[in-house]
Amino acid sequence: MTDKKFTIRAMKLTDLKTWGIVLAIVLILAIGIGSFIGFGSFFSSEKNDSKGEDQDVFLQDPEDEDNWKLERSEEFFVEYRLERERVRSKELDLLQQMINNPNTSSDSKREAELKVMQLKELMELELNVESSLVALGYNHAILFFQNGNANVVVNAEALTREEKAHIAEIVSKATGVERYQVTITEKGN
Repeated sequence: MTDKKFTIRAMKLTDLKTWGIVLAIVLILAIGIGSFIGFGSFFSSEKNDSKGEDQDVFLQDPEDEDNWKLERSEEFFVEYRLERERVRSKELDLLQQMINNPNTSSDSKREAELKVMQLKELMELELNVESSLVALGYNHAILFFQNGNANVVVNAEALTREEKAHIAEIVSKATGVERYQVTITEKGN
């Protein structure tokens, strides 16, 4: 077997602008989806004027436990993605400030540009793998790719050995790591 490594392609400065536009669109979509799904508690406390006492008002049917489990599980994936995008956005902003700073040395600027390209490639890789796993039928999937190891969290109660092998194969092909370097975690309801 050949040892595949995560490589970085050289990009022109105009490609960085294109990536910036793509990143902005992805962030806007993520924020829009998060707003559409809504982030709030499952129930709120309102004052009952007729009795003058606090009473829980349920926004969903409390008898339907399947809806509750689904939302709690989905919340993990949505919140993780939003937090990841927020952290990456801050990191990219700091790198861009470094690149645009006239006091930054040319070597430091090149390093910052390289780091921007690496982050954008990582973001694209994560998006591709996660989208592939969602296309397989998993409601949510998250890829953690660092130091030549890939960790995947999928929205599932229990995966069969065949399902894990299939996921590992997809991740291996996309990332270039060996299948044994892919860790799969089920995050069920």
